Amino acid sequence: MSKTVQFYGSKFIWKKKKVVLIVLVAFLGTILKTFGKLGQQRISNIIFYPEKENYKNTSHLYVYLLVSIFYAVTLPSVDIIGHFLENILIPDAFSYFYKKFLEYRFIDWKKYLQSDLYSAIIRRSKGTAQFYKQIFVDLSDHSTYIFVGTIKLVVLYGFPHHFVIGFALIICFPAIINILTLLRTRCLRRSNESYDIAERKLKDIFLNYEMIHTYNTFDQEIHSYEMSYAKWRFWFTTYWITDDVIEISYKGLKVVLLLILFIQISETGLYSIDQVIDQMKTFNSILKRMNLFTTSVKSILEASENMLHSNLDKLATPYRLSLETVDRFVSNVSIVDMKVLYGDNLVFENVDLRFLKGEKVVITGPNGSGKSTFVKSLLGIERFEGSVLVDGIDRKFIHEKSLCNLFSYVPQEAAIFEASVLDNIASFDRQKPVEEVMNKVEEFNMHQEMKSIGYDTILVERGRNISSAQRQKICFLRAVIKDTPIVVFDEITSEMDQEYEKQLIELIHTRMADKTVVMIIHNLDLLSKFDKVVFFNNKTATGCYSCSELLERSAEFKSFYDKALSHQLNK
Repeated sequence: MSKTVQFYGSKFIWKKKKVVLIVLVAFLGTILKTFGKLGQQRISNIIFYPEKENYKNTSHLYVYLLVSIFYAVTLPSVDIIGHFLENILIPDAFSYFYKKFLEYRFIDWKKYLQSDLYSAIIRRSKGTAQFYKQIFVDLSDHSTYIFVGTIKLVVLYGFPHHFVIGFALIICFPAIINILTLLRTRCLRRSNESYDIAERKLKDIFLNYEMIHTYNTFDQEIHSYEMSYAKWRFWFTTYWITDDVIEISYKGLKVVLLLILFIQISETGLYSIDQVIDQMKTFNSILKRMNLFTTSVKSILEASENMLHSNLDKLATPYRLSLETVDRFVSNVSIVDMKVLYGDNLVFENVDLRFLKGEKVVITGPNGSGKSTFVKSLLGIERFEGSVLVDGIDRKFIHEKSLCNLFSYVPQEAAIFEASVLDNIASFDRQKPVEEVMNKVEEFNMHQEMKSIGYDTILVERGRNISSAQRQKICFLRAVIKDTPIVVFDEITSEMDQEYEKQLIELIHTRMADKTVVMIIHNLDLLSKFDKVVFFNNKTATGCYSCSELLERSAEFKSFYDKALSHQLNK
């Protein structure tokens, strides 16, 4: 924990000059605020009890008045600086944690709802900002006041034994409160986890309402939600009970300390009644600051809980810097004994394939045979058993940034951002000159169509303002612009007309001759145009042969091929 806090402090505070300056100003402000408060107390004594202060030099009165005005100014200033520091840290922390979240493997984070992951990142970002704001502003403010107030008591009245008793209790009090606060933060963690579970269950009910209605499972689903809600309610209630115990402990300590102070002073008879009142007022103000100090400690522990623990910790460990960096693709991609299970259901097994550099490979087979699952496994999106070797190196030992520079992927469902057509096409390389991007679009005979849509046209959510074929073409161009040595297409021509589909396959062979292309298609007329065909059926794969050779080698593929062609001819 301490190493993590130090790392975050270095990243978000000490390495940023602007933030360091704000922290120093905040710390200086807390010191000035404390002396301003004491000056204000002093001036009130002069105004209301001038004869007791033996005050004759009126020029000093103006000094105290200026100090009082200064305190009135610094009081809100420190709070403003604290909020300013928090508002600077939150976006920095959010950017950092969001980037770290994106470095997790897709197969690990895809099981969570996007809203849950977003909430986890927001919670951690705010927790980080609040943690350092509480330490550098609020905690330093209260600590300074307690320290200076204690020095005042010692300087003015010495250090009699009743102070020893009082301060001994004060020292013990934070230890007790910290134990209760740790319990409170654990309850908060359990409360947050239980709340997330209950919220996901409620969303699940809404998303699957039709199924629940059809199967009449309302009672079971509501009972399941009530169970998760009850767990959250228990931990949330325990959290607030612990908080009340802390508050009661503080008030009890305050009463005990004041009682001890009053008894000790009364018994000794060393001080006048005015001195006793002054001591009790100072002691009481220190106790109030102790309460605020305790509140700050609670806030720090709560913020640290949000900063150091979240749903993101349930994800797999992000990619380590020790993983191998691969700068270029030289020879081949090999799939060794690949097997995929969904729970206890076998999707496919015993898949052994090899794709050479520059080869154009087509994946085909009946619906539901595992084609899309295979390409997702190849890309590391799905969990699988076996190995995927890139030039002999297992992909799980290759750094993710290297893999991103080796592979491009266009999924079945077009991924469209709410941005212009041009930005969607060049989204992975926005530094490329516009002319170069448009030349690539022209190479694949899509310039006129993109121009008719408008390169500056803003696409709405999921590209609903253009056709599905146009969405596929934009995603295809995005992969072309990325310019990686291995490109994977999952049925990207399903919405295109057959004439352009044939033309696109020809362009892939000519314009992407040096690329290794793995492509799923259903138009069997085009299989002969590929170097290798892989046929998925009966929970395994056959192939890595030319279409004619695979027809000779596999009776299953020939049967599938003949039936599919017959069906296409009869349409």
